Amino acid sequence: ERVAANGPERVSLRGRALADADAVQAVCDAVLALGPGGPNDGDSMTSPSPTVTLNLASGNVCGAGASRLAAFLLDPRCAVRELNLLDNPRLGVHLAEVADCPPAHAVEHTESDKVVDGLGCLALAAALQSPNCSLTRLNLGGCGLTCGGVSALASALMGDGETRSRSPSPCLLSINL
Repeated sequence: ERVAANGPERVSLRGRALADADAVQAVCDAVLALGPGGPNDGDSMTSPSPTVTLNLASGNVCGAGASRLAAFLLDPRCAVRELNLLDNPRLGVHLAEVADCPPAHAVEHTESDKVVDGLGCLALAAALQSPNCSLTRLNLGGCGLTCGGVSALASALMGDGETRSRSPSPCLLSINL
């Protein structure tokens, strides 16, 4: 219904809580299935999806979900240029006990949170450095990212200046933290 309202170029699930990483994977699979002819077209396995904007703001995306998004961004059928993950605090890591590394956005996590692992930023950073990633804009405002997560993303955007072992993201123009 959301695709019918916005068209396949802009898929928005803003405010729709995604239960876990499998729900994020289902969204990614659905976006890829929007390729020419849809899921029953034999060519949809190689044709790019028409989706250029994916909005998962306030979608309850966790670190494992971000890892699934990173794999999605590297799929050759993915043509997403803008990914909005605004206000997904479970994506970041709550490290209040680490004195020198408070979260960029104060987020309270409870023991009932399923995944608060911080690996999402590392996976996204790795995907951003790939020439296969078409993303030009990434919005992570209000995600509770720690210094480590922000550092990984900054390295992806600018390249690793210390060792020169990693080059900057080939197409990313902006990250909103």
